[in-house]
Amino acid sequence: MKIILFVFVFCIPFLSYAGENLWGPKIKLKTVNDIGQYGICYIGVDENATDGWDKDVKFNFDGEELVEYEFLPPAPPSSIYCVMIKDSLLPYDSESYVDFRGIPYYTDTFIHKYRMNVTWGKYSQNITIHWGHLPDGIDSAKFSCYEWMDGIEPIDMKSVEEVNITNDAFRRFDFTIWYNKKQSGIEYNNSITSKLVNDFLLVDETKYIYCSIINVCGADVFNTEINSNNIDLRNLPTGVYLVRLLDMHGNIDILKIIKS
Repeated sequence: MKIILFVFVFCIPFLSYAGENLWGPKIKLKTVNDIGQYGICYIGVDENATDGWDKDVKFNFDGEELVEYEFLPPAPPSSIYCVMIKDSLLPYDSESYVDFRGIPYYTDTFIHKYRMNVTWGKYSQNITIHWGHLPDGIDSAKFSCYEWMDGIEPIDMKSVEEVNITNDAFRRFDFTIWYNKKQSGIEYNNSITSKLVNDFLLVDETKYIYCSIINVCGADVFNTEINSNNIDLRNLPTGVYLVRLLDMHGNIDILKIIKS
């Protein structure tokens, strides 16, 4: 049994709610019509999110607590109404104001696509969709409209911070985001005094007090207190994992391993 070890370091509280992680770029989308009505949606990624709805997880965006709701009230008859449509894993389209996706642990670069539906409002003649300056961790981002004719090029979201729409037949807007962990504060570090010998992870028992292992889907597959300098991984199936090592100060070192 062969295990390959990669190391990168986070300094975050071990017990925290979603959104308190070191990395997870998020974007606030504010859509305003010409009579002053507006709607707000959120897109991005989070280490505690999945590609389905995470209605029981509390996310954090600039100090604001956010939750993904699968079912929302119907659109008001005369006001603007903005929702994210998620259909990647569900047998039906459902709506939420928040659409945070999962972070794959086995690659540094990945892509997610989001769709926002907008009801303009009864008397509105145009809308402006504003996303502002994009956060670190995004290589590229494109804005497009589902109803645009073929040949219209997507808008580079890194070059402009908003777009104005004047045709009320345009209601479905797509955001394609290319993420890159290496451009967003993740620090690779080979100084952690842990190594693998056969199927055992050797750790510094004077530094670490708890070990948690999660798979690429974000599920916990192994948890143990650290009472010795080795952790038995012989029963761990083949795959890619993140090993979280909690130290006595509440910080975490994270080791990425591939067991084959």
